[in-house]
Amino acid sequence: MKKSYTLSLEKKEWNNCLHDVYDKKKKDIKIDGFRKGQVPYDVYTKKAGVESLYMDAIDAAVDILYAKLLSDKETITPAATPSIDIKNISKDMVEIEFTIVGAPEVKLGKYKSLGIKKEEIKVTEEEVEHELNHLKEHFVDEKVAELGDATLVNSNKIENENVVENSVEQEISKEVKQEKEEVVKPTNAETTPKEDTYFTTSKLERENIYSQMLETYQEIYNNANSTQEQKEKAIEEIAKINERRNAIMIAENLILAKGIENVVIFANENSVSVIAKAETLEPEKIAQIQNIVSRELEVGAEIISISTK
Repeated sequence: MKKSYTLSLEKKEWNNCLHDVYDKKKKDIKIDGFRKGQVPYDVYTKKAGVESLYMDAIDAAVDILYAKLLSDKETITPAATPSIDIKNISKDMVEIEFTIVGAPEVKLGKYKSLGIKKEEIKVTEEEVEHELNHLKEHFVDEKVAELGDATLVNSNKIENENVVENSVEQEISKEVKQEKEEVVKPTNAETTPKEDTYFTTSKLERENIYSQMLETYQEIYNNANSTQEQKEKAIEEIAKINERRNAIMIAENLILAKGIENVVIFANENSVSVIAKAETLEPEKIAQIQNIVSRELEVGAEIISISTK
């Protein structure tokens, strides 16, 4: 369905459009005897002709007239932008024809009688837990598999205590104090670690995994169908995830403070993988990294593996 409508702007409204256009242009207009941007409207139109303002003024007129047309209840509903034809134009008025293609009329059948049974999907707590555990473990396995030319530098055991300067207990106590101080020291351009693609991407992916897990537990907690026990479990898991994220971040910063150029840590319930950017690691550095990770993540040394990349 197509229909045409002809509307016009009379002198007052049309002159407003012309003056508005001139006000926007006048700052760039210069005529002998007047400063740039200070030329009066009447002087300009006598010099350049009011016709020079028509093109831009028509745009404003179209907006005004089309709005009036759409507000009329008799106007058909447009399916697209109307075509426009300028029928008449002068300094006193403008007449514009709008041709509108109407939206097709759609008649719905008795759709309300159609019955679609909504299938209720029930997911058990065990299934959710299984998927989350799979997500954690699969991610760690994937990232370790991506190491490629990385070299394993420890074999899941603490190096001989003699590698550390003093006894393990004394050294850990000493390191904790020193490391905490070193981490908060501002770094300059020379000491800031280079962000390799592997390390940056791995940390972002790790954060994405944790975010997915947190979102899932939050949904369980907010679900009206969740039991009180499920909600309590969700809150407990959210706390664990946040604690682990913070512990990993602290451990990575402490390792960087030991002079390692870059490092990323992947952890799940059964293993912790530390990948350090280095050609090789001295036994003393390996022992320091193991001590840091074991202490901050509260895990046994037997599940910690350290590799260089």
